[in-house]
Amino acid sequence: MIKRFITSGLVLILLKIFGLPLSAQIYDSLIHTVQLYKQGWETSPPVLYLGSDEKLVLAFDDFATHTRNLWYSLEHCNHNWEPDDLPYSEFYDGYETNPITEYAFSVGTVVNYIHYRLTFPNENCRIKASGNYKIKVFENNDPEKILFAARFYIVERRATMEVLLLRPEIPRYMQRYQQYKIKLIPNCSDAYNLRDEITTMVVQNLNPYTTQKSYLSELRGGTELIYDDPDSNLFQGGNEFRYFDTKNFKSLTPRIQQTRYLNSYYEIYLTAEEWRTRSRYWREMDINGKFFIANQQGSDKDRDADYVMVHFTLPTTEPLMEGQLYLLGAFNNWECNDRSLLRYNLNEKAYQTSLLLKQGYYNYLIAYRDAKGQIDFSYVEGNHFETENDYYFFVYYQSNSTRYERIIGYTMINSLQK
Repeated sequence: MIKRFITSGLVLILLKIFGLPLSAQIYDSLIHTVQLYKQGWETSPPVLYLGSDEKLVLAFDDFATHTRNLWYSLEHCNHNWEPDDLPYSEFYDGYETNPITEYAFSVGTVVNYIHYRLTFPNENCRIKASGNYKIKVFENNDPEKILFAARFYIVERRATMEVLLLRPEIPRYMQRYQQYKIKLIPNCSDAYNLRDEITTMVVQNLNPYTTQKSYLSELRGGTELIYDDPDSNLFQGGNEFRYFDTKNFKSLTPRIQQTRYLNSYYEIYLTAEEWRTRSRYWREMDINGKFFIANQQGSDKDRDADYVMVHFTLPTTEPLMEGQLYLLGAFNNWECNDRSLLRYNLNEKAYQTSLLLKQGYYNYLIAYRDAKGQIDFSYVEGNHFETENDYYFFVYYQSNSTRYERIIGYTMINSLQK
């Protein structure tokens, strides 16, 4: 049954099986620009090797008029991002909850905010188990008053993994899909049946809607796992990401049609979006759905980058008969909600939305969501096998003698790598 699902290439069906793994969830409307990345590399994936000296940085802005008493905790999860109820003492050393003490007020901005930052692991939070993690931020040391949650990975080097990305061999997939093959050799001394104990998950561009469980073709000699079926392990190629640049909103950069100051904000109007379903593939540099904060006229982007109202327009003569369109990317945690919804304007004959975003460089896509809640990026963006994509591979392992899933292997491969 799983093979049939993967063979069809419908990642949407897989998501109904495995759940929607959002990269972050924001519950408080005053929280903006949540980032979680490896220290020193703002666009890096939130992945650390167990036992290394590497750190993650959690950064976010709060529009509250005063500082808040903010705390955080960690939660261990399985490969579906479901909490596994593991006691915190089994996956990290330190206090169960800890305060966030580093913050700074914005300086010289039209929109006032408080910027918070947390670097971890630290002396109060020392992680000792690999796996999927959520970091939860809440107020007054009360986990019930949660503001947001973000996700990260702690991985081990306990597997040898060879990955090959290629154009599909079967003709019906060749124009729109990309395919991968894996040879995996886990280093697990307590393994009993690797077919049941290993789960390999793949994500394209860290877009949670593309999360896919790999189909295992063969277990050789009881130690080598092969994922090479020509009719499975497929991803839609998609299209290059749309982008805009507000690092210096006082000058017109590509994609910016107009800038003005109105209603207590600087406002930016982007050039009209295009429906790309029938367009030929056009290679364009992007950062695969990510974003970063920057202010070319300032000296400390965390505090002096301003918030700008960005206006988006997607022309079409008539509204959709059913379904909705959303603007999605890492900048809004890929969340389909009222903030990311494009609404149809009858007078302008276009779908439109406006978002208050911090100065920087942004990638995004326009997604179609049908009446059943399934997401389709090809509806507006189209699909091309040539598209440049990043693929993230995570190997999960749980033996009969352990209470949780470890991540024993990890790699990232770009589709242009030879």
